[in-house]
Amino acid sequence: MLMASFDGQSRQTFSLRARLISLRQWLVPLVVACGTLAGGAWAAIPVSARTSAPAPNAAPLVGNPPTEKFTPNIEVDSQNFCIVQDSRGIVFVCNGDGVIEFDGERWKLHKMPNREMVRSLAVDAEDNLYVGGYNLFGVLRRDLAGTATLEDYSHRFMAKLAGREFADIWDIENTPEGVYFRALNDVFLVNFKTNAIAHWYHEGKFGVLRHHAGRTITQFRGEGLKVKEGDTWRLLPATAAIKEPVFHALPLADKSLLIFGNETKWWRLTADTVTIQAMPPGTPEPSTILSATVLPDGSLTFAGSEGKVFNIDNQLKKTRAFKLEAGVISGVAKEVGGGVLAVADLAIYRVAWPSRWSMLGIEQGGGGPLVGFAQWNDKRYALSDAGGFEIIENIDGQLSFAPVPWNKNSIYALHPLSKTRALLSGTHRLLMVDNNVATEIASELLYPRNFWPSRFHPGRVYLGTEAGLRLLDTRAEKIAISAAIPSQGLVQFQSIAELSKNEIWLGTERHGVWRVQLADDGGVISATQIKAAKDSLGLKYGQFPSAYITHLKDGTVLASTGAGIFAWNGKQFVQAAFDGLVAMRAADETLALAQAPDGTLWAHSKVRLWKQDSQKKWVQQDIQNIRKGSINDIAFDTAGNTILVNSHGLVMHHMADIAALAKKPAHMQLRSVTQTLADGTSLPLPITPTVVQQFKIADSALRFEFALPDYAREGARRYQGRLVGDEPAFSEWAVAASYSYSALPAGQYIMQIRARDGEGNVTAMPDYPFEILPIWYRRVWAMVMWLLLVITAIVAVVFALVRRRTLALERRNLSLERKVAARTSELEIANTRLEAIARLDGLTGVPNRRCLDEFLEQAWVTAQQTAQPLGLLIIDVDHFKQYNDQYGHQAGDVLLRQIATCLSDCVSRHQTSLRGSSISAGAHRSALLARYGGEEFVAVLPDTSLELAAALAETMRHMVETHVKTSTVSIGAASYAHSAASTSSPTMPDVLLSAADSALYAAKAAGRNCVRTQ
Repeated sequence: MLMASFDGQSRQTFSLRARLISLRQWLVPLVVACGTLAGGAWAAIPVSARTSAPAPNAAPLVGNPPTEKFTPNIEVDSQNFCIVQDSRGIVFVCNGDGVIEFDGERWKLHKMPNREMVRSLAVDAEDNLYVGGYNLFGVLRRDLAGTATLEDYSHRFMAKLAGREFADIWDIENTPEGVYFRALNDVFLVNFKTNAIAHWYHEGKFGVLRHHAGRTITQFRGEGLKVKEGDTWRLLPATAAIKEPVFHALPLADKSLLIFGNETKWWRLTADTVTIQAMPPGTPEPSTILSATVLPDGSLTFAGSEGKVFNIDNQLKKTRAFKLEAGVISGVAKEVGGGVLAVADLAIYRVAWPSRWSMLGIEQGGGGPLVGFAQWNDKRYALSDAGGFEIIENIDGQLSFAPVPWNKNSIYALHPLSKTRALLSGTHRLLMVDNNVATEIASELLYPRNFWPSRFHPGRVYLGTEAGLRLLDTRAEKIAISAAIPSQGLVQFQSIAELSKNEIWLGTERHGVWRVQLADDGGVISATQIKAAKDSLGLKYGQFPSAYITHLKDGTVLASTGAGIFAWNGKQFVQAAFDGLVAMRAADETLALAQAPDGTLWAHSKVRLWKQDSQKKWVQQDIQNIRKGSINDIAFDTAGNTILVNSHGLVMHHMADIAALAKKPAHMQLRSVTQTLADGTSLPLPITPTVVQQFKIADSALRFEFALPDYAREGARRYQGRLVGDEPAFSEWAVAASYSYSALPAGQYIMQIRARDGEGNVTAMPDYPFEILPIWYRRVWAMVMWLLLVITAIVAVVFALVRRRTLALERRNLSLERKVAARTSELEIANTRLEAIARLDGLTGVPNRRCLDEFLEQAWVTAQQTAQPLGLLIIDVDHFKQYNDQYGHQAGDVLLRQIATCLSDCVSRHQTSLRGSSISAGAHRSALLARYGGEEFVAVLPDTSLELAAALAETMRHMVETHVKTSTVSIGAASYAHSAASTSSPTMPDVLLSAADSALYAAKAAGRNCVRTQ
């Protein structure tokens, strides 16, 4: 429901009503392509030979650009009002519950102190976020840990307001003299650097407030626009005619302002002069526009009640509209990386505009899968299983399909003969269009598919069918049709190269390459299939004998198959690397090649597209977020655009009409660092610390959260990282946007993380150094004290013994021996206890990582010396994080102790069984269970084969499942057998650990609560 006019208060009512319309994600579309049957590729014939050439000044068609949709995964109010983005790429949205923040990975809600809505936002050059809510405004500031808090400045005006409410803040404008916050009847000015404030009240309400060309302007409704001079506002007399509320003022290329609001008129303010501005056809009514912005190229972008984003070129001559959804688009903003951000009630959108790629889909009025494109009489047509459709451009710049008078059930190709006549390939029969009436021109079921005009014989057209090649003679009124080549067999030709008037090469869908010799009158001299045998002339095929033939402008003939690309040298085919393109193929991926009129080479498979640049380097094109369906064909229009025929639409790469903006790559950012203490308390840490952070060894659980604010293609972001001091190399690229570490040993570490966007750009965050401090008695000063105490005790004992020398020699000797023995025993016991404490895990009571490393190294050396197997298990507690999150860290600690007890019992029984066996009795060495880190344990099993290790692992898994009940474990088992002649290698234990770790990942991938071996 649209309202003819509305002021600031009624705008909220308008938004609430209009946003009840249900969402519908739009599919953007585009245009101009040439086609064949689904699965066919373009022949190696110049585009002029395939389609009629429209007038040289034919305007290029531009469809809808690539669009990404992002939906909040947090519970927030369904109403959004505006959208802004800071220089880091972080997006902020005005919402009924506060400010929504989105960094590409996580959604956060910042609630206001009064728990009211937020109506307006603004960002300055220093990324300060200014917030305008209901009876509240201020700046959202962040501490060193990145935690945001609103600093409310509205309370400083309470005395001026004398208890009166000012309601919504509709505009925020950053100026050299401070930040303006505009409500209906009030304008507030705050200088956040000097803390100076000012306030103005207007009974008749204010309109838009803008700072432009060095001066601040606002509308005093009922009076006109006024410019601020000192502490007062001077009326611009020429603006007195603007009676209705004005909500928008956009700077134009000539430094003037485009002003509009509730009236149907558009006003242009130049200095102090106002004129009525004419807008291009398709521009929405000013009263329906809720948000507007200016893009870097000077074009204007509007959004409003129709669920569309409108773009007006910088000359105000042409309008384009992009449908995003059925509801209201309440806000738009320019994206810092190049594009447009838009916000609706339930989602935000990223629109790539301007863009070199755009699309026209069957959702715009076509029917059935698209199979081709044609140009005839300055018109463009999309061909599909549902017939032919003309591509038309509406008044608002949108493209759509319109059925043609000669529409049939299926049309695969069109070949113009004159301005009134053209050939059509239907499902079964060959058709002729004459004055918009289609009739059959042959009673035979030809199953026609492709038309290829001859370069050497005027009037001759090669017709590719599902049962061979036909020659058409179109010179007479009645079309003459030759017999099929070959005369027998269902051979479907999909590409052609006409080398001379008597020789053609053909590529087929399933029957390889054919070479055909013709007489001057078109009679067949020979038709030879090049098979994958000794007589193949050097040509090889992949798993299927599909082949494409391409004839380049320089005369080169290429055959592309699943085995690669082959060049014809006049005698045989020679396999070619083709400037590196072949190496980019997947195994058995057959490519279709095409050459644009300007000589540029393109290549495509069903799902991928490449273009060769000016340096002859092949570059894969990022079309995954706009391509719908498989790529069936590629063509070129007279405007210099490249067109892809998809099964669900036409995709165009624009060469002339749209100059694509150079997208600024987003930069990877560290968003938060959190420390978890032993009692479960979480502490936020500085994101950019000025000093190295230090943690106690018992409180070393750390979590790093990061993000790449890139919105060009959802799901394309990847991250990798490493902890220097613990991990030797970077991890594999993955979608995970956080890393957690716990139970780190004492030492110095550096966290390094980097990100990669969908275009392959890699950025990294600054290094994050920190240090884990050892337990106090393991520090240097403590060790020195222990040494001094021991020396002191020994000296005291010796001194006491010397003083007793007056005793009898035997008694003195005996006493001395006893005392020395006693003191030595005490010291051994003390050292043993200290060593035990240092080698045990404080939570579970089992040996710790340090003990594990020493034991594993010694076990490895022993296994080499005795030539006995060494088994190893890595046990991981399933879903331990979720258990912690649900029941708390104390319950998690109890769970780990229970599981450690079960595992220790299993290892003890295993060791006892080995000692009692006849094979290893008297020679068996002790096994060890240790805590590996977090929720992981490792069991080192000397003299244990892989079978025994797997059996023990299954026993462990069953005992945990039976006795613990609240959790299960996944176990990876590995064993390594040494020969007596093997040499020692310090890296071998790592190999065994890596094997068990791989087995553990296999167990997790199999669904957890299971055992896998490696």
